[in-house]
Amino acid sequence: MGQTRIDGMDDKTIGLYAAGLTVRDMPTHLLDLYGLKVSPDLISRVTDAVLDDVREWFAARNQFAIMFEERFNA
Repeated sequence: MGQTRIDGMDDKTIGLYAAGLTVRDMPTHLLDLYGLKVSPDLISRVTDAVLDDVREWFAARNQFAIMFEERFNA
């Protein structure tokens, strides 16, 4: 079976996902920017694998924003 994960791909995928790119948009972007030829299926597998990390990041960011707001609006 071929390689299913590329070193550094998780971080790039999270960044593209956070920037609002869709799974269908990412392969074109990765090809243009990095010369990486990947399928939407690979992107889906990566986003599925890192989804928990993304959720944790958003939860931590939102909690910080709430604490910041409470501190300065008290």
